[in-house]
Amino acid sequence: MTSPAMPNRVRRFLSLALAAAFVAGGISATSGVSPAAAQQKEVLLVGTSLTLAPFSFINEKGENVGYELDILKEIGVRKNYNVQFVRVPFAQNWPALNAGVFRVSASSAFMTCERMKNPTGVGEFTVATYNAGQAIATLAKNAGAIKSPADFAGKKIGVESIGTTADRVADELAKTIRFEKVVFPDNPTLFLALEQGRVDAVMQGEFSAIWQTRGNNNIVISGRLTDTYVPVGFLFKQGDPLRLEFNKVLDEMKADGTMAKIYKQWFNTEPPADSPAGKVVPPETLVSRDCT
Repeated sequence: MTSPAMPNRVRRFLSLALAAAFVAGGISATSGVSPAAAQQKEVLLVGTSLTLAPFSFINEKGENVGYELDILKEIGVRKNYNVQFVRVPFAQNWPALNAGVFRVSASSAFMTCERMKNPTGVGEFTVATYNAGQAIATLAKNAGAIKSPADFAGKKIGVESIGTTADRVADELAKTIRFEKVVFPDNPTLFLALEQGRVDAVMQGEFSAIWQTRGNNNIVISGRLTDTYVPVGFLFKQGDPLRLEFNKVLDEMKADGTMAKIYKQWFNTEPPADSPAGKVVPPETLVSRDCT
């Protein structure tokens, strides 16, 4: 449902409140660029939580890193921007974007119909930078035997936490496929159970699964539930012309292989053939997302 336009007085109040939070430290800007270098480039503020590995987080050296941040840093190099990251909780990201606290939102935002129907309250998406959805992980030796939900029959399938997307998808699948769902409290416990053979496979968000099992050759992604995948992109305030410029640069990065290279650096694998992480795709619309 589309929210009504925000009254100007509310917009001004929100802008001032968020600016105050910015100064007070509730929302903070961080950058690894020297003051001298910053003076030579236009500053581009990007809002991000810095708590969502592997997309946006602070590493052990105190550096702002992640898949999405590497894409933005590369755009900064190509367009001569001094990219600075404004740390903001996810719940405040879109209000802060639309109040002008920063110009770009990097919040790993799914292009859901609800969000795309509300450009004034959420923003307008760039072209997709990757797709996110549920994947199946299993031991490498079983990869050929458990590739799709049809292969769950008679097996133990692990998911993380009651109420997660994987949990809901498992319950839906269980209406037509007989298998035992086993729920674990967190990702480390879930994947440890898989490695120990206490479950036959697990169902989890693809990137969470890849991140959790990085460097572990015993576990592989054996299948993807393609109907659960949703494109993900950056967000701009409605009508911001910079969004179209971003789209152009993102397409260039896909065409010359830079996006695929960044993807591989973070996920230790090439992006799937149909993934917008390595393929030029048209901008998503309400029609293309079947949101009408």
